[in-house]
Amino acid sequence: MTETFSEAARALAPWSVSKAKLAKTCPLAWKLKYRDHLPEVTTLPTRVGTAAHSVLEHVERGETIEAALEAARLEHDLSSDELTGMIPFLAGIRRFAETIAEFRARTAIARELCEERLGLDENLEPAGFSDDATFFRGALDLGFVLEDGRIAIVDHKTSKKKDLKWHSEQLRSYAILALAHFQDLRKVWPAIHFVGAAEVVWAPPATAEQIRGAMRTWFVRWINQAAELARTADPQPVVSRFCDHCGYRPQCPAHTMEAAGERLVQISTGRAALAR
Repeated sequence: MTETFSEAARALAPWSVSKAKLAKTCPLAWKLKYRDHLPEVTTLPTRVGTAAHSVLEHVERGETIEAALEAARLEHDLSSDELTGMIPFLAGIRRFAETIAEFRARTAIARELCEERLGLDENLEPAGFSDDATFFRGALDLGFVLEDGRIAIVDHKTSKKKDLKWHSEQLRSYAILALAHFQDLRKVWPAIHFVGAAEVVWAPPATAEQIRGAMRTWFVRWINQAAELARTADPQPVVSRFCDHCGYRPQCPAHTMEAAGERLVQISTGRAALAR
């Protein structure tokens, strides 16, 4: 690599997509989660989303949707409300199972990956997910290593369907992970499966040359930027659309003050300020 990770990035490793994105979204939430190690408030949508991922994993391994749903119920001790919350996702899961069956029938597949946990060291060389030297790690929801030198990677999302630009960091990061562990690949072909919308949206494939060049350079800069924000001594809350899904609202001064009648304003840098 021509660019290297900063001292701060190395000190705060191991990184993941969610860890880096949280530092850039709200450094205060990052501090509460990764520096203070405070537990998050688990919301109903979060529990339902986790259960939906579990159902998909069981379906990908060949189980019926009914058996997969029962397995998820037992694994996550789902309440009746949580089981009801699963209903909007079942049609999307069923359609995805059909799509994957069709794909397997007409595609020469060398290897399938399901919840494959992969890691990279600070030189972006392969590492185990939990190795001491692991700098970055991620789990591929579903992957197909094809006999023609490509890999198809699918990540499940139970949130509302959004443009792929909102998931670009994950798509690029997982392309780097995949190529590091399967070095003979010619192309990485990533996609997002929007479960509720019953739709798989494919991003343009990236060649091995693109991943080893511009994409790795972007990745180093992205992690370094996240580390710089994460090391802020006294981070302030950033008010955005992500607040609705944050598990740290009870500890967040922005939202406790908002409840007390304080007015929140966004300043041009994207950080939240409290105006009296």
